[in-house]
This record gives sequence, structure tokens and C-alpha cells, in this order.
Amino acid sequence: MDNLIERVSRAVENIAAIKSKQARVDLLKMIKNVDHELNNLNKESVECRRLKRETAKYQEIKKQATKMLEDVESYITFAVLLG
Repeated sequence: MDNLIERVSRAVENIAAIKSKQARVDLLKMIKNVDHELNNLNKESVECRRLKRETAKYQEIKKQATKMLEDVESYITFAVLLG
């Protein structure tokens, strides 16, 4: 989970460096969705600690958040290349 949070922080820094205002706005909306998914992951981690194991829901949310973050990182790269 900490790795995902660090990656989101780096993504936000990279988004700030993008010159296109529209691209920045769109990417920040995408980051907002990733952040929402991380909040869901954090809530589910409470249940995991209670059960003392990772639940299937936790693993699914983590996989979804990772996929969403990979997509955002790809779009950031694309936006940087477009200039």
C-alpha cells in the first residue's frame, strides 16, 4: 500500500510539470479516482487486520488501484511526450 501511495505522489509531481492545462486537469481527475480507490483499500485493510489475513476484496481493490495507477502513469508519459 505504501508503494502505491509513493507512486501517486510521484505522479502528482509529474502532472504538475505538464504544460498543457487540459491534460493536467484530466490527469488530476484520474488521480482523484485512484485516490478514491486507495481510500477503499485503506478501509478494507482494517477488515484484513481484524481477520488477520488479506481478504479477496482487499486483493481485488489493490489490483484495481494498481491497474488504474499504471494507466495514469502511461497517460502522464504520453502527455509529456506530446509536450
